[in-house]
Amino acid sequence: MSLDPSTLQRLIRLLGMLGSAHDGEVANAGRLADRLIRQHGVTWAQVVLPVLVKPAPPVDDDEPATADQWREVARTILDRWGDMLRERELHFVEQMTEWRGRPTEKQQAWLLNIAARFKGR
Repeated sequence: MSLDPSTLQRLIRLLGMLGSAHDGEVANAGRLADRLIRQHGVTWAQVVLPVLVKPAPPVDDDEPATADQWREVARTILDRWGDMLRERELHFVEQMTEWRGRPTEKQQAWLLNIAARFKGR
């Protein structure tokens, strides 16, 4: 995503206005937020998905993401794109939501590749 900090702050302020009791203000804030991200050449998926799909960063460079974080990645994939997954992917992602340990590197790569495939949708 290529939004600079000041643009992100403006977007945050606009999104905060979506809770207004005044319908016109809500509609206007939504339109302005949408215009803002489009003017910067990004999509809503590019703004929101990195937060939802990417596992939280490790505490230090040597420590991988936790099992809970990987399960959350799998749940997010199912919630957002479960109906678009191939049968084999669907089975894999469903299994990953119940996986108790950290996924192997291969499993982690597969989850992230699935998420990356749908980011622009």
